[in-house]
Amino acid sequence: IRSVCFSPNDQYLAVGAEDKTIKLWDLQSRTIRHNLQGHELDIFSLDFAKDGKFIVSGACDKTVKVWDVETGKVSLIGWDGD
Repeated sequence: IRSVCFSPNDQYLAVGAEDKTIKLWDLQSRTIRHNLQGHELDIFSLDFAKDGKFIVSGACDKTVKVWDVETGKVSLIGWDGD
């Protein structure tokens, strides 16, 4: 595990790891809501948007992804331009 963060309403815990995935845990049911996959290297940073609808992740693959919490899909991808 490299990064963790709680959603603003404390409903979810996002966990980023060396296995290139983000697990979105539903804290009330203690189950994984989504297993977000798409980074090519370790995930080092995570944060929820203020409204809790999106998670932003940054990884060693020099990309930033914005994930929709409801669907588990990537809604935006950015990179450092190299």
